[in-house]
Amino acid sequence: MRLGSLAGNCPPPKKTITSWQEVSAALEETDTPILNNISNDIVSTDDIDYAIGALTNHITTVVENSTRVVPAKSDRKGSHARALQREVKARMKEVRNENWNDLMSEISLSHRAY
Repeated sequence: MRLGSLAGNCPPPKKTITSWQEVSAALEETDTPILNNISNDIVSTDDIDYAIGALTNHITTVVENSTRVVPAKSDRKGSHARALQREVKARMKEVRNENWNDLMSEISLSHRAY
């Protein structure tokens, strides 16, 4: 038996990102070959099964085409947001310091120590 790190043998974690706006836009398009193959006259259970299968395949294809897999630690939106947040905090700190310095200069000019 060999003991060791389990992380060394595991592939890097991944996450799936789906663009639901793309899915919505693609599903609004009704003139597609898959949907055109569905009969307008559904009379038997076989016709129902075929229509359900065709619709399911169409939805599956649309979702797969609008999905991508990325590394789990890749958080581009978050890192941009955090960078912007740091920048805003730094600027706010500057403004507070400037305001404080202005206040202190006003106080020191108008008050005398005894």
